[in-house]
Amino acid sequence: MPLYQQGAWKELIQFGKASIAGGQDFPLLRQRLGYAAFMTQNYSASIQHYERVLREDAYNQAAHTYIYWSRINLNQPEMARAEIKFMAAADIPLVEQKASRIHSVGLEYSHKQTSLSERGNASYTRLLLGARLGRFIWISPLPFINRPSVNPCSRP
Repeated sequence: MPLYQQGAWKELIQFGKASIAGGQDFPLLRQRLGYAAFMTQNYSASIQHYERVLREDAYNQAAHTYIYWSRINLNQPEMARAEIKFMAAADIPLVEQKASRIHSVGLEYSHKQTSLSERGNASYTRLLLGARLGRFIWISPLPFINRPSVNPCSRP
């Protein structure tokens, strides 16, 4: 039984590296190596192998799908979203299929007090909002900052 079907990922990776070093490099080998790297949680290597597949077949849906999930696992959601337009509809996560939505909201407040009589206390408030308009237009979290309160000290 082939290594891929056995799920012997580490052995498959070793075999694949030896094959490539011996001059045997073709898209199906890279696709198997990409999957093996994905299964061993080596997402960077998985991306490298799948990108080699895309050099030969730019519309390979499996390669785009695993690049998407590898980038999600590497905390690169913006780069992952570039793969969506090449993925099969059934492989696109539901959260990515919604036309428009707010995907992140944050609030931060800080108040600093000083014991120096020459300086006043300071505070600021920051509201973050990230949204998607349509399927492919993403607005990264935009900060709305309010820094009004620097309390001047009264001088004698």
